[in-house]
Amino acid sequence: MVRCIAAALFSVFSLLAVFACAESGIAVVTPLNTYSEEDILKKAEEYCKEYGMLPAEVKADTEIWKRLVDDVIREYVYADLSLIHAGEIKAEGDPPVSEEEIRSKYENLLFSQKQYFADKKEVVTGAVLYPRDPIVYYPRGLKWVKTFTVPFEAAVRGQAAIFLSEEKLDDYDRLVNAAENDMAPLLNELRQKLKGNFDEVAAEYGGDDAEELLYDEDFELFFAQLAALKTLKEIGDIAEYNVYQGHAFMILVRRPDYIEVPYEIARGDIEASIKNAKTILQHDKQMKKLYAEAVAKGSVKVRMKETLGG
Repeated sequence: MVRCIAAALFSVFSLLAVFACAESGIAVVTPLNTYSEEDILKKAEEYCKEYGMLPAEVKADTEIWKRLVDDVIREYVYADLSLIHAGEIKAEGDPPVSEEEIRSKYENLLFSQKQYFADKKEVVTGAVLYPRDPIVYYPRGLKWVKTFTVPFEAAVRGQAAIFLSEEKLDDYDRLVNAAENDMAPLLNELRQKLKGNFDEVAAEYGGDDAEELLYDEDFELFFAQLAALKTLKEIGDIAEYNVYQGHAFMILVRRPDYIEVPYEIARGDIEASIKNAKTILQHDKQMKKLYAEAVAKGSVKVRMKETLGG
């Protein structure tokens, strides 16, 4: 009896939702939320801007704009269905990855990257910043370093910014020079510790600011930074330079200067990459199934209009 009442109430709710959808411009209804056309179009325009495109230009291509709008709708529905079916989705577990798959991907990446990255150092650095697959080949001349910064105290940085904004350069110089003198004991302590384990020191003092840099002498870097990088000859060499605004940069050569990354070193990253791709496909397959079932049952409703695309 209780189930019948609940089912009846749900049917009534569904009918009301459909009516509201038609009357108030609601484009999508899920068991958790409703989304208006305005919500969806606004999010689609935001995505255009994030990728450096003008919404008006994207809308000019009706097919591309419709696909983008469809993606936004799918994103909203998937997010709600993920919450509703969280336990069911997690039950799948991690997808298995075989040694043959890892070895095959390594060899394919090595072959393709040799073709694509040859004499294109700037392309490699872009791939490092926005990775899609692990990089296993580097053109000759590129070097890896790891850096972290040691900033002045927050109060000093704040006052320095005020002096600069007010163009009180003499006051700024005195403040920075005094702060550098105050930092001397800490920097001396770091120089001693850096003779041990760079990564530990960077984690302790650099925190989230510790980062990797892939560079070449032809790159446009700060003069002082490039001069410091040129002093790094061997693996483990350390250099530093001071930026006028008050940061001390510590620099360390992090990787050997190999051209092809050995399989043993690349294996872990490649396995993680394959597993991640399989997980995404597995999740997408699950979500498509849940989406189709929800639409068939009427718990998710998508009201598309010709005007939705623009």
